[in-house]
This record gives sequence, structure tokens and C-alpha cells, in this order.
Amino acid sequence: MKDKGLKRKSLEYEYWKKWFALIDLLYKKRELRFNKNANLSKESRNRESSSKIEGEIKNAYKEIENIEKEAKKKGINLRLVKVKKKYHLSEEEELLLVALLKNDLEGGIKNTNSGVELLELIAEDNSEKLEKLSFFSANGNLIKKNLIAREFMGSPLRADYHLTEKAMFELIGWRGVKEKEWMEWQDEASGENSSDYLITFIKPSLKLKDVVLSPELLESITDVIAQIKGQRLIFEKWGFGKKINYGTGTTMLFYGPPGTGKTFTALAIAGELEKEIGIVRYENLQDYLVGMTEKNIARVFEEAEERKCILLFDEADALFSERSFRNMKYDN
Repeated sequence: MKDKGLKRKSLEYEYWKKWFALIDLLYKKRELRFNKNANLSKESRNRESSSKIEGEIKNAYKEIENIEKEAKKKGINLRLVKVKKKYHLSEEEELLLVALLKNDLEGGIKNTNSGVELLELIAEDNSEKLEKLSFFSANGNLIKKNLIAREFMGSPLRADYHLTEKAMFELIGWRGVKEKEWMEWQDEASGENSSDYLITFIKPSLKLKDVVLSPELLESITDVIAQIKGQRLIFEKWGFGKKINYGTGTTMLFYGPPGTGKTFTALAIAGELEKEIGIVRYENLQDYLVGMTEKNIARVFEEAEERKCILLFDEADALFSERSFRNMKYDN
């Protein structure tokens, strides 16, 4: 059993290595296309380079296919293959997922996560780009199934995209977290217990012991939980509520790259407090007519207050810090 686990890890590593090499080749192909348009005097040299790149791309696809065949023969389920089947992804959608994963792993230093950059991977010309722009719409398979998310609402071409924590977990996993536990939460979050389209309420069973945290972070979170549990004592019994009649709630800001466990930790905090958690995604708030965003946010807070739940704004930075929304009323 241990031997099979090692073989899987080895194959997974090799598989991702080939995929990332393919992404690099596809971007090289794009650069050659730009160079060809910009410098016609070197057309012959560009044609030779383009032919070479095409051959390398073809070989890369073949190597990926060979690893998939080997994994199937050995009874090993490669994560990307599993995700592709589960969500019925097209080849282009598969490419976009891998490109975003590569960009996340590199810390976004190459800035290849904009709509324009990603379209260059799957489209040869402008007419193809128009045709495939639907991949980045709210009804596109990747966004609809919560595999990728937009940094802000606006032009799909100018927006930046990243993998969601759900996609990151399904593609590469998280150490110390069982897939069954994560998928059970996903099923709950997308189930019939969602009261409406703005907010999804779930009752998590996770606890802090289920999350791997540094000692310092664990201590800080434990202090906050103690503070929340002691609110009644502080504001009612000790009388501070008479002097401080607003702003007595607790706000926590989690930051970090996708896949580092921000949502998972929030669920664990809700579990420790034995409270429901209401999960709000920013695109559900902003994707409406002018003036509706403020009303939607007010509705979310009203419902959270009524249910006495913890409120989690997923991708909150996109909602509260994007320049295009900075002067709107709800920014305060």
C-alpha cells in the first residue's frame, strides 16, 4: 500500500511537471506570434521557430497522455484527470486550471492570470477570443462550479483570475486534511440548506484540532474565541454594554494565497463556537443593477443578525478594496 502511495506521488509530480512545461511552451508560441506580427523582416526565422515550438507542444501532449495511460494501468487516479471527469471539463478549461495553478505556485510573479493572458493560451486569433470569452462569464463552467474566481466584477478581459480553495484542494490536496471531510463540507455548502442566492448557511463539524496552524496563530485564534464566548459576561454582567452600544462584534481578516486554509480555519472557528456560518461570495453581491449592491449587503447582515451566525465574506478583498468600487456607499 505504501509502495502504491509512493508511485502515485511520483506519477503526480511527473504529470504536473509535463503540464507546466506545456504551459510554458504555449506562452512561447504566443510570443512568437506577437514577434511575427511586429517584425516581418524575420519571418523566415519566426516560421522555423514556430514549427519547432509546435513540435515540442505536440510531444508535450503525448508525454501527458502516456502518463495518464500509465496511471490508469496501475490503478492510480491522477487528481487533474479526476477533476476533469467530475466537472466535465473541456480541454481548454483543463488548460486554464493548470495555468492558474502554475501562476499561484509561482506567487503570481509572471502576472499571467488576467483574462487577456489566459485567452492567449486557448485562442489563436481575436475571433477565437470572442468565442471563448464565455469561459470567464458568471455562467461559465469554471466559475459556476466554483473552480476559479474573478478578482473584481468588470470586463472579463481586464479582470484577474485565481483558483478557489476548493479547486486548489482537489488538484493538489492539503496535508493533514482528508478529502472526504472537505468534500462533505462542499456538499453541505452547495445543498438545499442555502436560504437564498446571496448567502449559504451551514453548520460545520470542524474544530481547531482539525486545522494545522502555527502556535502563534493558534494562540491568537483561541484568544478571539474566548473573547466571543465571554461577550455576555463583559457586556451584560459587567455592564460595559451600557457604555459601548455599538461596534461590539468581532472582526477577523484572514489573508494569504489561495489554498492556505483561510476558509477552512473560519469553518473551524464556527465549529468551536457551535454556530452556523453564513458564506457570502462577492460576485453574488455585485452582479446586479446599480444600487442593488448596497441592498444586498444590508440583507446579508440583517439575515446574519437574525440567525446569530458567523458571517464569512469569501474573497473579501475583491469586494472591499477594488478601486472601481472604492467610492461607493457600501465601502464604508
